[in-house]
Formats: sequence, structure tokens, C-alpha cells
Amino acid sequence: EHHEFKAMDLIVDPDGAEHMRFERSYKGLLIVGGDFVTHVAGDSSAAHIDTASVSKIDLDTKTKVDVEEAKKIARAGFKGNPGEVMSAALVVFNIDSQPTVAWEILHNGESEPKMPSEQKIVVDANTGKILKSWDTIYTVAGTGNSYYLGTVPLEVTLSGGTYELKDPTRGNLRTTNMANGNVLHTR
Repeated sequence: EHHEFKAMDLIVDPDGAEHMRFERSYKGLLIVGGDFVTHVAGDSSAAHIDTASVSKIDLDTKTKVDVEEAKKIARAGFKGNPGEVMSAALVVFNIDSQPTVAWEILHNGESEPKMPSEQKIVVDANTGKILKSWDTIYTVAGTGNSYYLGTVPLEVTLSGGTYELKDPTRGNLRTTNMANGNVLHTR
């Protein structure tokens, strides 16, 4: 009861198998940790579901901590030098705990040492306790092949599921495709 499901994306394998990802919400609030994927064989002979959580959700969605107080708590919990709040949303948080109503705050700034950072900070909407926080920008050491030096290390950044040749250790220098043009279009 009070649950809604939204199909987000469909992947079809070469053999015809389909994988559909759904987001779930409760009383209009996104359930963080509530998504699931349905898998159907290409010949429709078998199907199964992978879920992030099977917790029963039956909550009062009223809050004691308002969004402005949650933003202050998130700022104080930012690991590094906080910048600005980029977004704030009331959600049902369903990861590593009993389902609870929480504020999911996305805050930018700099982690140490002076690296760009975007941290998600989840604040319990009734107690004000920080339930979880993580950086959404990851740097990874990659490798490339040099014409003269063989294999060389590269710093890359993971952003939104895609790795970019952007080196946060050197002022975010990056490699881009100019598409045979002379104007760089940035996002």
C-alpha cells in the first residue's frame, strides 16, 4: 500500500533477455535502496527479480527536522571544506538501517587536499542524526599506453557511472574530443 513503481531503463541482451530497472517510492517519496531489477529470459521461460532491500515499509512521513536544519547538519558533517548545497530531497532511506524518513542532501566543496567533492549526506528527518554520507566523485588510477614509455599511470574521475580522463591531482586537467572542430562545448 502507498507504493509506486517507475520503470527507469530497459536493457535487452543479444539473446533477447530483458532487464528492466524500477525505482520505488512510498507516499510520493523516493525510496533510497528500494530499487529493483526484473530479468526475463529471451524465450520468456524464466524470470527473477533482484532487489536492493526486502524491508517492509510502513512509515509516518511527517518530520521533526526541517530542510534548513538538515542542510546545516549536512554542512557540519561535510568531510573537508563545504561549498554550497546542490539539492535537498525528503526520501525514505532504506540502506543499512530500518526504513526511515530522511533528508538526502547533495553538498559540493573540497575534500582534502583541495580535491573537488560532491558528498551525499543523509540526515534522519526526525532525530537529525547523519545516517550515511559518501562522495559521489571518485578518482581512480588508470593506465595508458605511451608511444615512448610503455604503460604509464593516468588519473581518471568516475562521474555518474562514466570514467573521464580528468586529473583532479593536477587542477582537473582533462582530455576531450574536439570532434574535428575548434570550439570546446562543456556540459
